[in-house]
Amino acid sequence: MPLFAFGVPELLAIDDSTLLVMERELYIPRRYNGAKCHIRLYSVNTMTEAEGVLPKRLVHSFSTGIRLLGRKNFANYEGMCLGPRLEDGRQTILLIADSQNRAGNALYHLKDYIRVITVKP
Repeated sequence: MPLFAFGVPELLAIDDSTLLVMERELYIPRRYNGAKCHIRLYSVNTMTEAEGVLPKRLVHSFSTGIRLLGRKNFANYEGMCLGPRLEDGRQTILLIADSQNRAGNALYHLKDYIRVITVKP
């Protein structure tokens, strides 16, 4: 049975008024071939409400997936934390994906990943 999930697995406070929101869209077919995960990170300023809605700005996005004849970098990212600030002022963010106890099948198993991205101040 295929699995589809869409939601917000993580929020990260960048400063007193800015949140980084991880939005995840995940699709896993029954035999894993064609599985994909789309991650979008949005910056939300909690001080700029407009008609009861907090506007969001896309900061970073990427996808992972499984193809039997091709890429096998599938990762289900579900956590993040602040990393060090770089000399040029950019903030690093560490994204975390766990292997769900090495979930998978005979051809492919999930792995634990840490991905580092940078965001402008």
